[in-house]
Amino acid sequence: GGHIVWAFPLAPAIRSVRAIAADTGGNAYVAGTALPGLATTAGVVYSTTNRTGSAVTPYLLKVDAAGQQALYQTYLSQSGQRAYSGNAQHPDFDGVTTPLAIAADGSGNVYVTGQAMSDFAATTGAPDYGDTQHLHTFIAKVNVGATGLLYVARMGGTSSDRGTSLVVTRDGSALVGGKAVMAGTFSLFPDFPVVAAPGGGIFQSYVQCVGSGCSAGADPNYGYLVKITPDGRLAFSGLVSSAGGNLPRFSGVVEEKPVRVALDAAENIWIAGTTYVERAFPLVSPFFPAASSGAFLMEVAGSGMTTLFATTFGSGSDQGVRGLAADGFGGVCLAGYTGDTTFPTLASLQGSLTGSNAFLAKVSDAAVPVTLGVAANPAASGAPLLLSVSVAASRD
Repeated sequence: GGHIVWAFPLAPAIRSVRAIAADTGGNAYVAGTALPGLATTAGVVYSTTNRTGSAVTPYLLKVDAAGQQALYQTYLSQSGQRAYSGNAQHPDFDGVTTPLAIAADGSGNVYVTGQAMSDFAATTGAPDYGDTQHLHTFIAKVNVGATGLLYVARMGGTSSDRGTSLVVTRDGSALVGGKAVMAGTFSLFPDFPVVAAPGGGIFQSYVQCVGSGCSAGADPNYGYLVKITPDGRLAFSGLVSSAGGNLPRFSGVVEEKPVRVALDAAENIWIAGTTYVERAFPLVSPFFPAASSGAFLMEVAGSGMTTLFATTFGSGSDQGVRGLAADGFGGVCLAGYTGDTTFPTLASLQGSLTGSNAFLAKVSDAAVPVTLGVAANPAASGAPLLLSVSVAASRD
């Protein structure tokens, strides 16, 4: 059995914990929002906040592997760094700058994404998209000691969006998945920026909508995937045929149907979430022949240029993927929820489908092609017969 290694309460000024990560040394990183008066450590990028009263500011905390020391604790931003009026904010988005996902690289740098108001002004050379009337996605890279921000990128269009998941490649590039809201009526080409990959092309450049669900009042949510280079440049940005609400609001709850991302050993990118049948989710070698409302899973080449695999599974809008992780052996594990009594199961470990279930699933990469070769027939009886086996890579 296991045992508790360490546990302790966080500072009273901390109002929320929205993301947690660990590095290869066992150090833990926590991000969320905090009130004024947080006890920051010496030399950090922001030792105080310029907000007052009950207004909160993003923070980042690093705890050593033994749980004995806060290696650093810092505010991550300040109000007023970027123009923001907030007078057209989408009702599904609360007006709070909030980290929603974090990750650490092998050098100890930390990457943070989420939603921002006037915090997190883009740094020189980094992408700076999004209007001044809505919350938009921020992506920040924090240096090893949290004494500075190595870059800040801003992504967005003319309606609300937020980063909901983040992974880091071996070279220190940040891959961010998120959700955005259509501005106005449903459009094949929403105004979240689409930027082709360096090799030309992008895995998906539009979001389709078909049928009666595309009329006025149609679900306006869709997804995206962005890659930021180690020095803060935009490598590519593409769209995802996701649907449904975003994340719980700071002061209430709406549908939670985020976009999640994971990275496999070949550095291909896995994306999961919820889609609706009206999205006509683009299928590639799917499990089932027709796209449906429900959970989706897709694999994108690390270059960002092509979709290698894409499927939906389950049926009905009351389901989706909440968590996604790669296992390092060509497979991914998904956790989520479903209201579908016909949800596909295999070798069920616990329970049965009742119409309201959490689920856990594992999906492997495509079968690896194996070629068997035979040498020429032996010249004499009893001579050895030579066989050769070659295994082709399962993905480009």
